[in-house]
Amino acid sequence: MSDTRAHGRSCNSPLLTDLPDECLVLIFGLLSIPERCRSVPPVCRRWRTLCASPELVRTVSIEAKLSYCVYSGTVPLRQQMHSLFLWLHTHVAPHVQRLSLNLLAPYRRADWDDDSLDDEPGKLADEEAVMAELPQALVGLLGAACAAGQLRELSLEIPHVQVHLGPWLLPAAGTLRSLSLNQEYTLLEVPVAAGLHRLTKLQELALCVDEGNILFRPGCRLPSQSLTQLYLTVVNPAEFQPLPSQVSTLSALRALWLNGIFTTCSSDALTGLPSLRCLRMCNCWALPGCLSQLTSLRELTVSQNWELSGLQLTAAAQEAVDDSLPFLSVGVAELRRLTSLLLRVSDHLSISTLPANLGHDLPLLRRFAWSGKREDEGALPIGMTSLRSAALPSPVAQRSLAQLAAARRLELLALNDSGLYSLHGQPVPGEGRQQQHALAVQAPQQLPSLRRLELTLSRADFQNAAAAVHGLAPALVVEPFDSWQWCTA
Repeated sequence: MSDTRAHGRSCNSPLLTDLPDECLVLIFGLLSIPERCRSVPPVCRRWRTLCASPELVRTVSIEAKLSYCVYSGTVPLRQQMHSLFLWLHTHVAPHVQRLSLNLLAPYRRADWDDDSLDDEPGKLADEEAVMAELPQALVGLLGAACAAGQLRELSLEIPHVQVHLGPWLLPAAGTLRSLSLNQEYTLLEVPVAAGLHRLTKLQELALCVDEGNILFRPGCRLPSQSLTQLYLTVVNPAEFQPLPSQVSTLSALRALWLNGIFTTCSSDALTGLPSLRCLRMCNCWALPGCLSQLTSLRELTVSQNWELSGLQLTAAAQEAVDDSLPFLSVGVAELRRLTSLLLRVSDHLSISTLPANLGHDLPLLRRFAWSGKREDEGALPIGMTSLRSAALPSPVAQRSLAQLAAARRLELLALNDSGLYSLHGQPVPGEGRQQQHALAVQAPQQLPSLRRLELTLSRADFQNAAAAVHGLAPALVVEPFDSWQWCTA
């Protein structure tokens, strides 16, 4: 017994190597991919074999830095890329079901005013080799993963590299359910090749491009019977991006997100979507005239957030936006099944533009958000007694306390004031901050059903307001306003 104690364990205490293979695989799965590949194989032959188990690569998410702008290692980038793709080809492609690749590739220096590597010709040549070889290596890898017949979800975020959606996808026609391509910070056009209609299991398609366009080639079709969610995002478009005509054929589509897409006021492309339940339009230049016909909608979000997006509207574009806004007041009242209505519109539009009896027209409405004219003198439409959550500027909320009190089950009130602080966080002169603070203290007394309050105040102002609120209503949760959560929940 003394010998056993001297070695620090009893003879019955198991070692890690005594565990069965199934347990070790579960343990290895808790490690990150770099940790697993570096630390596990050198231990022993058994661990090296288990480290390559198919169970460990069913879901793979890789972020690789292939640019000296973000890479500080000593191994040349081209060698790094070759090692990465060799491992992906050998161990991942045959077994992966969910694959996410975020490859931070070098940008094209000819398109950007950057001479940071001019004095390092070796690194510059290394980056150029990566840019030349990466597209072919990537398509080869993706083709192998699709051909293995296991791939269900594929997400690609590859700035500065053009990837064509083409024949390499077709072997996954019977398995692929989700496809996302994000070409952020690229000056390249992203075409969508013909053949997507053969992906008969595809349910979710997301295409995002920055500084370019999404081009649907003539004859290209989408899987109209299976596709239920479609996301089309064009950030800083090179030109007006029209709504693809293929959208009107998606009879099973339930959710449509459009960002930076140009829809004309006379557009009726959405009327052929009988299953559409959720429509979210951000910076879409104009609202479709067929809005009132989308009677199956449950959620509608319209955000014309030009200021935060950094876009400069031309006079023609601003006129198109203004001409389409009346469709809100006319069309929204016809959408009687709406449960969520979130509106961030032109800064010269008042909430009084909405129908006065909107609450009676939308008896199922649970979530409502409004952000428009900064000095809005309007109030919440009457009859919104079914509301559970509301986001309003403080002046509108102050004048709407009676309407909000009539919503007996209102649990969340967000005060989404804008312009209270400068870009550097300095308070802007005016009564906005004091008004929000006073309303935050008043709200718990006027709205007894309230459970959560969200404020758009700086840290110091927020802490003061929260302390004052908790002095009157200790159980009330007070949090900072999260505009992204409101738009995506």
